Amino acid sequence: MPPNKLRKNKNIPLSHPFDTNEMGAQKHVVLRPERDELDKLAKFLDVKEIVSAKANFHLTRANGGNIVKVEGKVQAEILQECVVTLQELKNTINEDFDAYYTDYSQAVPFSAAKKSLFSKYGMSDVPVLDEEEDPEPMKNGVIDLGEVMLQFLSLGIDPYPHAPNADEYLKKHGIQSADTMQEENSQKADKGRKNPFEALRALKKDADNEE
Repeated sequence: MPPNKLRKNKNIPLSHPFDTNEMGAQKHVVLRPERDELDKLAKFLDVKEIVSAKANFHLTRANGGNIVKVEGKVQAEILQECVVTLQELKNTINEDFDAYYTDYSQAVPFSAAKKSLFSKYGMSDVPVLDEEEDPEPMKNGVIDLGEVMLQFLSLGIDPYPHAPNADEYLKKHGIQSADTMQEENSQKADKGRKNPFEALRALKKDADNEE
C-alpha cells in the first residue's frame, strides 16, 4: 500500500506518537510491535503473517530546530503466498528510509518568505523551508513513528512474490514464465481501459449537445 494512502487512512493498526518538543538535538528510538500488533499489520498489508518486525529511528533537528529529520531502517520477516503456486514463502525486508517533518505553523514556506524575509523579519529570525525537501507536516511537534514504520514496511513488501519453481509450474501449464504471465495480464488490463482522449471527446460532445 502506497504511503500516501496510509496517510489518508485513519484506521492504521500501528501508532507510536513521539513528541519532538521533548527531544534535544537528536534522539534514537527503537520500535518493536507486539504480537497482536503484528497480526493486525499482516491483515492490513495483506500478507499471510509478519513473523517479526522492528524499526530503528534516528531523529535530528535541522534548519534551526523547526525541521526534524527522521532516518533509519525497517527490518521484518514476513510470510507470503507465491502468486503462482500458492506456496508459502518467507521474505526478509531491510528498508532504509529518511524523511523530513516540520510544524508549518512555526515555519515560513520559501515562496512566501523570500518576499518579506529581509524587510520584515531578518534572515536569523525566521526559518525558511526548502521546497525541494517538502517536509511532511507534524501537529504540535508530534510525529507518529508507528505510521512511519508502516509506510516504509509496505514499500519493502514484494507485491508479486514468486516461489523458485514458479516458472517450471507455469511452463507445465503452457505459460512461458511468470514475467510473461504478468505482461499478458497487464496487456489485458490495458485493452480494457478507455483511451483518455476518447473520454475527453465524449465529454466535449455531451457538453455541445447540452448547448
